[in-house]
Amino acid sequence: MTSPMGDREIIPWLETAWRALLRQQKQDSLPHALLLTGPQGIGKKQFAEQLAAYLLCSTMSADQACGSCKSCHLLRAGSHPDLLQLSPEETGKAIKVDQVRAINQFVAQTAQLSGYKIIMLEPADALNINAANALLKNLEEPAGQCLFILITNQPSQLAATIRSRCHRLTLPGPTAEQAKSWLNQHLADSEPLDLLLNLANGAPLLALAYSKNDFLLHRENLFNGFMALQERKASPLEVAQQWQNLDLLLMLNWLNQCVSDLIILRVAQDGRFLSNPDYQNFLSIMAGQVCLDKLYLYRDRLIEVKRGLLSGNNPNKILLLEDLLIGWCRCISQ
Repeated sequence: MTSPMGDREIIPWLETAWRALLRQQKQDSLPHALLLTGPQGIGKKQFAEQLAAYLLCSTMSADQACGSCKSCHLLRAGSHPDLLQLSPEETGKAIKVDQVRAINQFVAQTAQLSGYKIIMLEPADALNINAANALLKNLEEPAGQCLFILITNQPSQLAATIRSRCHRLTLPGPTAEQAKSWLNQHLADSEPLDLLLNLANGAPLLALAYSKNDFLLHRENLFNGFMALQERKASPLEVAQQWQNLDLLLMLNWLNQCVSDLIILRVAQDGRFLSNPDYQNFLSIMAGQVCLDKLYLYRDRLIEVKRGLLSGNNPNKILLLEDLLIGWCRCISQ
């Protein structure tokens, strides 16, 4: 979830990092390549967009983009000639070498509005090997006032040669109070704020995104499938077919949260720290049926599958879901 380019709101828990970057810019010591890292859903992309807007702004008002000059209007329209944004052509796919080669022409040109040229890559960990190699030369020899901003939740997935050429800035997440206060200002009164924050692991922008894309409805469908499987009213294949139109990464995150909740209930027998407190009764029954050792191994399997997806694997969705559901059934104590 991000704001439109040029939005002037500085997210409260990122203000310290923002002020530090502005000091570097005013001292002419801003690095030529920034690697923005930190947990998902805390505002990294919004932070990068605000930095791009500030550096491209022709008037700079009160340490932020003014929001009213020609540059700011072009940013809001998505047509600024001195900003190049690269993302995968399809969600979950890689950033390809042909996309990165477009950077060569971009950096060779003179800035059309006589200021910075900015290249933003998000998520940077989506660069495939050839794309990462093609990026290296530009990172090593930046031309003029050119700033690279690479954004990632998973810096370890980036090539070491890329990481070493960037100044890494790890952005902090909010305190619980900051998260609730910010989200309360952006959610409708009817939305379950605490539940959304639980499901987003305390990340407010991710919680806000969950409130806007039918996430809770999808989650209900996932739990219904799990219940049908648990009560032997449906087979793993039937449940996999019911889930096939849902986002695979969303399902993996949900399964991992369920497994973590089951471990908490089995080991600590304490429901205060559940990600899914509204399903505590069902999860408590399930926790009494699982084999703990198998559950730990199953969590390792979920992590392995997610890592593969994030690195570009493209499995058959139905077969993968059926395999994961069969694996879940094997965790049930006999």
